[in-house]
This record gives sequence, structure tokens and C-alpha cells, in this order.
Amino acid sequence: MNINSTDFVINQLINSPTTFNYGVKTIWFDQPYNLYLEEIQSKAYLEMISGEKFASLVHEPAKQLIEEFKGSILKDIKEPIEFYDLGPGLPTKTIPLLKALQKLKRDFKYIPVDISKSFLKITENKVKKIGVQAHSLNCFFEDLPAKIKYDQKVNRIFFIGLTFDNYRPDKILSLLKKVSNPNSISIIITEFFSSKKKETILIPYRDKHAENFNYLVLKIAGIDKNKLKYFTQYKNQRIEMGFTLRRDIRVRNLTIKRNTKIITAISYRYTKQALIRTISDYFKHFEIYQSPKHDISLVTFKLFEK
Repeated sequence: MNINSTDFVINQLINSPTTFNYGVKTIWFDQPYNLYLEEIQSKAYLEMISGEKFASLVHEPAKQLIEEFKGSILKDIKEPIEFYDLGPGLPTKTIPLLKALQKLKRDFKYIPVDISKSFLKITENKVKKIGVQAHSLNCFFEDLPAKIKYDQKVNRIFFIGLTFDNYRPDKILSLLKKVSNPNSISIIITEFFSSKKKETILIPYRDKHAENFNYLVLKIAGIDKNKLKYFTQYKNQRIEMGFTLRRDIRVRNLTIKRNTKIITAISYRYTKQALIRTISDYFKHFEIYQSPKHDISLVTFKLFEK
């Protein structure tokens, strides 16, 4: 998928919705795909998740969670199978599921989906080492419904992992609902919110790697980092990351005033009751897999139709 990153990002920024709170303007520039448009962003993401804070508090526990429950999640899936991996990353959390399908001797077609060509290349090389061929789709997740050739005989797996948290719930759940059929399952990973651990869940997003990762999309738009101050906060059931302008800036024909906040990423943290209520609006059937081993309340949901 070929796009001009600079033009794309600037147009997104100029047309992003805005809100005002006590006179402070906030630009909601939080579309997840903006963070993965160029190779430099992919490298910054890998640096972030390999950093000690993110790796120990989020990445490794998520991988262990999938490893623990892979058999239970996949036990009822039948052939033929199409496995859509939405935002595969390395893909360390996907490989345990692929190996489980191999062990079950299930024939499947693996389809990683990503706007980042860099991550698709990484994924292709990683899964090749376990004997899996990747049939990559370089596109936005939102383009997926138009790209799937629907066949009621095909059983589909949609795996989105922790990227689920970076989308507004109505948007990602409606997308999963749209691509699903009675033979589909969707697998998500999230982290339940606990007020006692509010500060803990912010830790991975308050280091230099997270700051750099969030800044790069604004760098693509031509905004000098010296004019920005990074922040993270927990509001409205989500972690919000972004930058406050230290001075006025000009982006094409738009002047963005000093003290304006630009939200570059969000990551939801639901209470168990809130997430179940939200999922129930889209999927009437789901299974929850949660391990007492994980203090940060990581959980995976298997969503399906009957």
C-alpha cells in the first residue's frame, strides 16, 4: 500500500476532531495506524516494547497468557481456517497460536494484516522459521471487510491482541463484528482496570521510548520536538498519550495555538463489568481466559457467533 506519509499525516491532523475542556483545546489525533506508517516508527515501537518497563509489565505477560490458554482458545476451530493477524508486530504472541494449530494438525492459511511493510516483513521471516507461509495484506484494518472473500465454509480467526486497546471500543468491535460469520472467532487481549494500580499501568508509557514513539508521527508532520511537552494521563477509562504545545505552530494553513494538547495515542483499560457490557452489544457469545499468575489483570477474550 503506497501512501505519502507526510501528506497523509498532515491531512489527518488538520481534520482531526477537537474538544475543549476548561478552555484548553485538545486535538484527537489518535488513529492507531498513524503510528506505523514509516520504518522509523516500526523501529521505535520495537525499542519501546523491548524496554524493561514495557517488556516486563505488558509484553511478556501477554505472551505468557496466550501460551497458557492457546489450546482452550483453539480447541473448537475446524478446517478450512484463515488466520487473520491484525497488527502482528514481531509476532511473538501469534506464534504460540500457530504452533498450536500445527500440533492439532489443522490446515490453515496465515494472513498478517498491517499498514507497516516493515512489520509484515518481520512477520514473514519469523513465521517462516516455524514452517508457516504468510499471505500478507498491506492495508488498514478498516479495509479488511472489502478484501475478504466471504465463504460460509471457511472458519476464520481474527487475532488483534493488545492493539484492541488502542481503538475506541465501538470502532474495533463493530469492525470485528462486520468481518465475522458464524464460523469465526475473534481473539483480543486487554488489561482490566484497577484503581489501586492506576499508577502502575501508566509506567510503561512514561519512559523515553514511549515518548519517542508517540512523537514520530508529529515529526512526519514537520513539528519540532522542542515545541512540545510529552504527557500521559488516565482519563475516561483509558491512558491518553500526547503532547502539549509550548508555543504556536503552523501546519500548512492551520495555526495551532500554544497550550493545545494533541493526543497521539490512547490505550483503554476497562473494568471487567464495563468490558463485558460493551462486548455484549456486539457479540452475544464469548469466553474469558484469565490467569491468577498475572498481577496486572491481563485477560484474553474469545468472541464468536452461534
